[in-house]
Amino acid sequence: MTLIENHFLPVEASLLEASCSQRMDLTISNVLRKKYQSNWRKILSKVISKQTCTDIMMKVQGVLAIAENENEQMNQQIVDFVNKCGEICMMMMISDPPLVFDCRQIG
Repeated sequence: MTLIENHFLPVEASLLEASCSQRMDLTISNVLRKKYQSNWRKILSKVISKQTCTDIMMKVQGVLAIAENENEQMNQQIVDFVNKCGEICMMMMISDPPLVFDCRQIG
């Protein structure tokens, strides 16, 4: 699960438990998405913080070592990339209807 999915999971799990349902009703999902859309910047800042992006960058650099010691600008570019990817993932998740990547089509 992603950071973003984990952020929304408690709300959805509580609603399923309270309604004694196995899956979320489409109308409830639509209302939640509209609410998420109106507050997406606040939600994003809680889920994908600067520290989170830095931690992910450190993991990437631990594996790839892309000009790690030579160029602080490279590290910042990785942080910016992670932040933008988080924003795109958030937008995909809260769009109505939700957008998904077809990973089989990505080369």
